[in-house]
Amino acid sequence: MTAPLCVDPAEAIINTVITTMKAVFTPTSSCPPVGGGSTLVHFVPGEGVPWDPLEQGDDCDPFLWVRLISRYRSQAFPAPDVFVSPCAGVDTVNLEVGVGRCVDTNAEINWSINAQEAEWGLDDSWRLDRLVCVLSTELENTALVAAEQIIPYGPDGGGIAWSVNIYVGITS
Repeated sequence: MTAPLCVDPAEAIINTVITTMKAVFTPTSSCPPVGGGSTLVHFVPGEGVPWDPLEQGDDCDPFLWVRLISRYRSQAFPAPDVFVSPCAGVDTVNLEVGVGRCVDTNAEINWSINAQEAEWGLDDSWRLDRLVCVLSTELENTALVAAEQIIPYGPDGGGIAWSVNIYVGITS
């Protein structure tokens, strides 16, 4: 036996994703996020929008999250298999990684604020793409990495979010 049964290899993957997300969104980097950054990354359960921008008040820092969406075995990564021999195939986790920001909720559109929020979204989507690329390099010796397209959500309830589903096949 190479590892104790009580050690979940997905935990190390999730910790790597969180560490990478902190690095990509840190406000003190030489290339800080356009709309402001954060190093607080939430590991959230369940499904649905993980944060309520209206609860943030006037000080609305970006909300960064990682969520385990599903876990499965795959014989053709990243596709899940329904009937796989017990423990055959690649142990795969599907993670949602995202960033949410508060946006202007006034009834009348302010086009300069709207343009600024669009710039934040452009930068956030680029940072999520960088995150996927960095993860691919970080995990190249221990896991397979695949990602879906980076998509927006909202504006809804005073916020806009960008997220990406990342598939990580644990190979060692």
